[in-house]
Amino acid sequence: MSELFEQLKPDLVVLDLAVPDMNGIEAAKIMSVIDSRVPLILFTIFGFEGLETSATEAGIRAIIPKDNAWSLIPRIQDLARGEQTIN
Repeated sequence: MSELFEQLKPDLVVLDLAVPDMNGIEAAKIMSVIDSRVPLILFTIFGFEGLETSATEAGIRAIIPKDNAWSLIPRIQDLARGEQTIN
């Protein structure tokens, strides 16, 4: 994953919390070390409770619940404009 991140040099990454081999928080930590300027969004079915602190520490700039999927595009646009806050 880290090699692909370095090779592709994304402008923004949307991560899921529950993925095989590594969760989105762990992936975000690795990506943030490689390039902390890349905005990271956590798109998850799980609730916010307990996620916000670990997500922020991992470099995630937004958490979008999947039941609010309609808000994903506006949040991407916010981050593209340079907004830095989580939720």
